[in-house]
Amino acid sequence: MIDANKLSGFIERVEGDHRPVTADVFLTDYCNNRCGYCRFSHKTGKYIDAATFVPLLDRLLSLGVKGVILTGGGEPTIDPDFPEICRILEDRGVPYGINTNFNVLHYVAPAFLKISIDEGVRSKYRDSRGVDALDKVLANIEKYTDWRGRNGVATRVGVQCVTTSPEQVMEFYAAVRHLDVNYIQFRPVEVQRDQRDYSAICSVVDALARKDFRITKSFKYGFATWRPERCYAHWASICVTPDLGVLYCCARPDEVVGSIFDDDILDKLAAYRPDMSKCETPCRLTGANAYVMQYRNDGDRYFI
Repeated sequence: MIDANKLSGFIERVEGDHRPVTADVFLTDYCNNRCGYCRFSHKTGKYIDAATFVPLLDRLLSLGVKGVILTGGGEPTIDPDFPEICRILEDRGVPYGINTNFNVLHYVAPAFLKISIDEGVRSKYRDSRGVDALDKVLANIEKYTDWRGRNGVATRVGVQCVTTSPEQVMEFYAAVRHLDVNYIQFRPVEVQRDQRDYSAICSVVDALARKDFRITKSFKYGFATWRPERCYAHWASICVTPDLGVLYCCARPDEVVGSIFDDDILDKLAAYRPDMSKCETPCRLTGANAYVMQYRNDGDRYFI
């Protein structure tokens, strides 16, 4: 995610050169899971092929993009050209990451591989994600990390749990703690108005973190009910759909602002004003928004 620490490396963009740092590329709108909390319902089977990805990547780099995340409205690893697209990124030296359910195993070398699992009990995984694939995912992670170690691959591997209860946290940790992963992340549910009390969940996660340095608690727990009046950091990430449309935000799949190949696409994004009452809380850019707002208003930033 783009948080304060990452944006601090792009002060010139925070101050006004509002070009995107990251591109979220939705390789397909189809998914092999059926998660109940998923915001995406467009399942046409469209996907970006390798021949299309090359000019798309050139366009993104020309807009100032520094890294690409293969993610989105579907499961990226089921794109038929997924391995070739990864090779294109690697051959071009473009840093990239993958957000995946990892039901399908690929031996590729992104900067990070974030695997969404959520549940540590097979029956609960099946009920939550609509497929009986927990054992397969855990086995895929073991195979991948073994391959990573044997081949000197530097990919950071993480597993993620969207939390709803302290019990779920413990069940998830019990299922994944043996894995050779770099981090085990817990984060809250992202909904339009999240009024949950996460204190019990955070207490359990904090206790685990004292015993296992890999445990990561998302900053989003501290922003469960906060929403700015504007999205000040929306420029930091540009989101491209399988048909090369540009979304205002990766969490607003119905709000297409234009085409990635429009000459004025960044101007269109800057001029667009979404209905903030429909935004999820917290969202992927919550931390970036807080950082930009503080930077714009903080007269003490010149005093160390």
